Amino acid sequence: MTEINLFTNRANLSLLKKSDFNDVLKLFSEKDIFKFISPHRDKSKKDRLEFLELKLKDNKSGRGYYWIARDMNSNDFIGAINLTPIPESNDLQIGWMIAEAYRGKGMATELAMAAKKFFLENLNVEHIFAVFEEGNIASEKIIKKLNFKPFKTIREDENTIVHTWILKKSV
Repeated sequence: MTEINLFTNRANLSLLKKSDFNDVLKLFSEKDIFKFISPHRDKSKKDRLEFLELKLKDNKSGRGYYWIARDMNSNDFIGAINLTPIPESNDLQIGWMIAEAYRGKGMATELAMAAKKFFLENLNVEHIFAVFEEGNIASEKIIKKLNFKPFKTIREDENTIVHTWILKKSV
């Protein structure tokens, strides 16, 4: 696997490694971290470890990118940003999870901008998607700042409406 590091004004991003698993698992255990990511709610530690192993494989194969963000000054864990495959698809989606200590400080936007730039400058794909559940206003605001456009909306079940937005490379 080629090391693909990204940098922002406040963070260093490096592809997920096994040594990051404990930090990510701690993030996954934060209250309400999966409030708007219903497929990941109520998973066991074993399920979460399998998910992280899959992200390692995606990173290694170049099929996806799952970065860990750390504070540039303190090296504290900030969260994760990704461009990963949409299940049962060849398309990529952008996503992020930010540790509680770093929320509300513009960090998700900063990390998402870095991932967007990586997509635009390095990936041989014409578009990426952003997928978010109804009510996730914070993510919707970031997606709009990144210039994604509405693509489709589906009702997954009686309680969950999912919006998919698209960002296309200009031709």
